[in-house]
Amino acid sequence: MTSFLVECTECWGNIELIEDPPLLSVHHNVIYVPYEKDGPWGLFRPDGDVVSGSVDFHGPDGEVQGQILSWSGNAAHVADDGNYLYGGLLNPHFGHFLVNSLSRLWPLAGPERPAAKIIFHGLGDSEQWFNLPFCRDILQALGLEPSDVLILQQPTLFKNIIVPHTSFQEQHFIHRAYAQLGHHIGQEILKDRPIRQGLPAVYLSKTRLPSGVGHVENEDIVESILREAGSIEILYPETLCLREQIALFAERPFVVGTTGSAFHTSIFYPPKAKLILLSPVSGPNTNFMMIDLANENDARYVYAPGTTLEAEDSRFLTTMRFPEPEAIAHDLLDMMAHAGASHALICSDLFLLETCHRSFLAIRRSDNVIVHASNGADQELFAPLYVWRPGALTDTCLLCSTREINQIHLPGDNNDRAVLSYRCELTADRKIILKHPSTGQFISAVEGLDEFGVGAVSVSSDQAHAWEIFAPNPAGAEIPSPILSEFMLQFSRCGGRIDDMDFASLSVDAVVNLFRLLEPNSYQNITRILRERSDYNEIFPYLRSHSSKQAPLLWGQTTDVALEFWIDNCGYKIGRHTYGSPKIWSGLLTKDATHLTIGNYCAIADDINIVVANHQVRFTSIYPFAIYRDFWPSGWSDVSDHVAKPVIVGNDVWIGINVCLLPGTIVGDGAVIGANAVVRGEIPPYAIIAGNPGNIVGYRFPAEIVARLLKLKWWDWPDWKVDRYLPLMMSENIGHFLEVAERDGSAD
Repeated sequence: MTSFLVECTECWGNIELIEDPPLLSVHHNVIYVPYEKDGPWGLFRPDGDVVSGSVDFHGPDGEVQGQILSWSGNAAHVADDGNYLYGGLLNPHFGHFLVNSLSRLWPLAGPERPAAKIIFHGLGDSEQWFNLPFCRDILQALGLEPSDVLILQQPTLFKNIIVPHTSFQEQHFIHRAYAQLGHHIGQEILKDRPIRQGLPAVYLSKTRLPSGVGHVENEDIVESILREAGSIEILYPETLCLREQIALFAERPFVVGTTGSAFHTSIFYPPKAKLILLSPVSGPNTNFMMIDLANENDARYVYAPGTTLEAEDSRFLTTMRFPEPEAIAHDLLDMMAHAGASHALICSDLFLLETCHRSFLAIRRSDNVIVHASNGADQELFAPLYVWRPGALTDTCLLCSTREINQIHLPGDNNDRAVLSYRCELTADRKIILKHPSTGQFISAVEGLDEFGVGAVSVSSDQAHAWEIFAPNPAGAEIPSPILSEFMLQFSRCGGRIDDMDFASLSVDAVVNLFRLLEPNSYQNITRILRERSDYNEIFPYLRSHSSKQAPLLWGQTTDVALEFWIDNCGYKIGRHTYGSPKIWSGLLTKDATHLTIGNYCAIADDINIVVANHQVRFTSIYPFAIYRDFWPSGWSDVSDHVAKPVIVGNDVWIGINVCLLPGTIVGDGAVIGANAVVRGEIPPYAIIAGNPGNIVGYRFPAEIVARLLKLKWWDWPDWKVDRYLPLMMSENIGHFLEVAERDGSAD
């Protein structure tokens, strides 16, 4: 059977896992304005500005939906004295309730749970929400009853209110605290229910769903074939109570289905079931993947090429149609059959792959082609391949050469890289089947060896026969060259989890080879760890060369975007999270003679010229004879034909398109340089510059605010702290941000 489903290799949205808990802030004299769709609602200060920590942002760009963030009026009531905690907006849609409404309740699962009433926004009253079964089950699992929940209908003044910041922002980030909250809820809901064993896999069907976000109009064909197979049970999530839905992820070996809110339920139970999610598009929503990441789910995302968007159905936002539902059903069965109960990780050691011909996968040194060779073959001609155990979030094997890092090739793969990556599936006797992640074809060790004990290997088989099944063999699995040994050992010791590697202790050679092998620009926390190293400049070119590539699925991370390699290579000092590609003019002066410093969080537009050295005008000629010295062999000396003056750009500076910074320019923190400006001299902090020559046309903030920002120096904070304060920073209410940050700083 030809494999039809294809692995998802992209995603829609950002992915970031934050280990630190979200920010928790206390506000005084806050006015609660009742919910009004697309109107002014939320928590407001007496001056009408929204309490920024109370706003639900959506998507990777932090959009505000259905809410006006300003209000003018007076409170009609004053709340009774007591403790209150803000819970956000209640959404009656199951998936949005889990992702949005649940996101602020993380303090209720912690050891220092606040004794407070929970204040929500939403339609109706608390009794009505407790009549919604899944809402009642979740809130009661958190120890809440209707009397503990307030949904007000009049503007009300609260003298004190605790505002937990969100632990989940759609398509942007998730905190580990969100998974801890989910586990707390799930444990309470399942505490009196025994976990059953030996149940079959389950397919979650949407064929009986009366309405919703999306559905597939011919999913019934997939359902029918799966039912006939007899090895998988068909269930309809909307017919199950929350307790039974959670139990699926605790009791079933596989939970399979099209992407939908039912898979968010996995957050209520530590990972046990393996998930296979059938996406209608090649780039599924990252909300699913962030839940997988926080919960450490073993999830696999596939889609069917040719899936089409059909005519509108008033019951659903989108209606899709599978191209070959029969093939899709058989592929799903095949994926489960090959993984089986032994889908668990193999081991953490390095090993060779032995074929059924008593040979080993190897690399032919003459042309770097993957072959299989008998154990007695001339080892000078071959270098064995290694396979590591799969990581926690993917079952992909990595095959790489053992000595020089060359571009290796496997016939039929159409891919030449230092590492070729294939899907690893395990048989019941713990042998390995390797499958191409896109075509679904199997790696074949073709029968028959030549006079040198070498046979062909290709990606061409549509079914896994005996010659596609390999046995892990630790014999002879020696650590390769010293350059790779550090990386390979650490990768093995941490069980294939990139995030668990100790990058701070790796040598430069090992880190460089890591980037050449795995392109880990998207992996969690790697770049921020590397930036703390004193030898970061030596590693930087490899980080930069991979920074624009597509992030591997399930490992999305907001990677630091840095300046072009040659800037760092010339010895200039470039801050964290600064981006842009300016042209640097320095003549032939060395890095010791020129000085350029750019601070943190600077935004540098296109076509920027930074001049750190200019032509020598005090000589007879301004012509750069030194630069073109090859034309002037006579009388050449070491005299420079350029004069250098340092250029210093502060932190949080925006330089607009086509700006020129002349030698000796000093740009203060927070300044804005308008497009086409030509700047020299000293620019005050937070000044706005325009024109040629550049002149001050204004300031971003009043002097009192500028002084407080310069004292705070938020740009020197670690990334995790900036992330926690972003809801406050991404607001025009600068004073409130400063108030909270200064108070928290004094508490430290």
